[in-house]
Parts: sequence; structure tokens; C-alpha cells
Amino acid sequence: MKAILYISVLSAIFLSQINTQAQSILNNTFKHWTPSGQPAPFNWEEPTDWKSINSMTEWTLAGVSKTTDAYVDSFACQLISVNISGGLPSILCNGEPNLIGSPFSDPSIDIITGGTPITTKPDKLVGYYKFDNNDPSDSGYAVVILKKYNTNLNKPDTVGMGDFLFPEQSTYTKFEIDIDDMMPTATPDSIVIAFYSTDPKKPMGPNFPTTGLIVDSLGLWFAPNSIEDPENKTIEAHVYPNPTNQLLVIDWEGSETYEINVYDVLGQSVKVATGQGEVRLDVSKFPKGQYFIRMTNQNEIQVFTKSFIVN
Repeated sequence: MKAILYISVLSAIFLSQINTQAQSILNNTFKHWTPSGQPAPFNWEEPTDWKSINSMTEWTLAGVSKTTDAYVDSFACQLISVNISGGLPSILCNGEPNLIGSPFSDPSIDIITGGTPITTKPDKLVGYYKFDNNDPSDSGYAVVILKKYNTNLNKPDTVGMGDFLFPEQSTYTKFEIDIDDMMPTATPDSIVIAFYSTDPKKPMGPNFPTTGLIVDSLGLWFAPNSIEDPENKTIEAHVYPNPTNQLLVIDWEGSETYEINVYDVLGQSVKVATGQGEVRLDVSKFPKGQYFIRMTNQNEIQVFTKSFIVN
């Protein structure tokens, strides 16, 4: 009896932890939906506490919809690309982000303006998905951004980021998105989660009949506290000038070779370089905005992260 009671208590604690983590993502199982309030054929819905581009694409297709093909509960969220400009992604973002672009050419979401509150720093976003656009070269896409408002600059800093391309899967498959810690000493105040029905770098239109991207049962995963490995210490690097609009210099002490990845705010790699002691990057053709540097050693272990601005 004591053993059974002990296991029951552990199970209750474990389930409580899962529920607490899941509640950090509002409407994480897409059980609740909010109607547009318009008459047919514009009576689309979108998940409560999430924003889609349905209001901009309703004249051709409301690309985000609920489906009863759910992993848990009653509904899951289905995203199908829209037939605009040769094919553009349907987009879903948590919170109340700003809609941008034109409904007739480039409807989109400024995802960095979205997000919902969070007071912890998760290591992964996990969930379940299906994807099929009748073309194996197409992929769904997701990006996670942890941000914290910078009162000095009056704009958010990105303190963590991760992204993922969804390959074809006809049955529900678990996915995990690692969130890189870009600012180890900062605690985020909100989390942005965005899904795209097709890779935004090379979007494709819907090939009907298509499943598109279906996502469900989202959760946040937190790694247990670990003991620091003395063989994998971080390094101190210098990044200058910052801001810049021409040349960015990254230098560090020692002769070890490091790989430098530069990411935009969507978590997409925009430049990769390697060097010993110093790397010089031409950023003159980068669009204005915030970018992030991630340095890794030959064992692919992250040793340094830093943000910079292209003005």
C-alpha cells in the first residue's frame, strides 16, 4: 500500500509539472476557437489566443482552420498554403501580433510583435504534427522566440530562439524544437510561437488535395539542472562595431577554430563562417534589424552568443 501511495504521489507531481508547463502556452491543444463573426463564405475561425492571416486571405481561402483529426481533445489546427503570388504560407502566431503586407500580394504577420507572457526559460517546444502537400520537396516551418522588453531601447530583445522544418508525415509524429539560449543571464517575459504551412524561404502553393500542416498538443520542456562540464566552457568574444551597416568583426583569444552562425529574428540562418581568432562579416546587404551570432566549437557545442543591430 505504501508503494502504491508513493507511486501515486509521484504521478500526481509529474502530471502537475506537465500541466503547469503546458499552461504556459495558451490554448495549446487548440480546443477553443473564435469565429470571425461574418456571414458565409467569410465565417472562418482561428484558435483563441492565436492570430492567423485569415482576415487577409478570406477572399481566396482562409488557410488556417480547425480539424477533427486531432491528437488530443476535439480539434487540431490545420494550415494550408494560399494561392497568392504563386503560393504563400498560411501563418499562425500566438498572442496578438500585427498583420502586415497586402491581402492581394504578400499577406503576413510581424511575429515579433506577438507572443504571450512567460516567466521561465524553456529548453524546447514539443508537440505533434502531420504534414503533406503532395510534394516531398515542401516542408512546414515553425519558429520559437523568447523575448524580453528592453526599456532602454524601447523594443524587445531576443533572449532565445529555435526553428524547425517539418518533413512529410502522414501520421501524428512528435517534434521537438531546441531553443538556443542567446542571453544566458536574461529571463524572458514572453514567448512567440509561429507556424507556417510552407517554408517561408521557398514557399509553395497548395497541391490539392492536401493535408498541409496539422499541429496539436503543444508543450514546453525544461531540462533538469546539470553540472557544468569543465571541458565545455564558454569563451569571451568581442563583436564590433555594433550597430553597423558595413563590416562586423568578431574576435576572441586563442587559436581554436569556431563556426559562426548568424540568425535573423525568425531564427533562420542568414550567414555562416569559420575562423581562428577573428572573423569579419560583410553585412552591408542585410536588411535593417536585429541579428544573432551563435558560435560553436568543433564538437558543435555552443560557446558564445550575442545580438547585433544592422542600421
